[in-house]
Amino acid sequence: MTIRLKYQAREMHIKKQYRNAIKTQTLQYKALQKQILEKAPREKHKELTKQIREEKMRKMADLAVQYDQSISEMLQRQTVRYTLNLYSR
Repeated sequence: MTIRLKYQAREMHIKKQYRNAIKTQTLQYKALQKQILEKAPREKHKELTKQIREEKMRKMADLAVQYDQSISEMLQRQTVRYTLNLYSR
């Protein structure tokens, strides 16, 4: 397996982890929303739903940034290793 294929496989793995993390967080937020709305008075449901949605979007954006950074760091390491291999020949 070439170096390039290894890194593509790692990148795909990181992206898969991200998708799984998003699915997990979505389920957790749905459960949280249900739990909160069960205890809250009906007139506050709209406001609480909006707050939960905003928090969810903010956390998912943070998660996306983390995974993008992981991929970028991996690509930078790949570039450095490739460059070092070229010069060491």
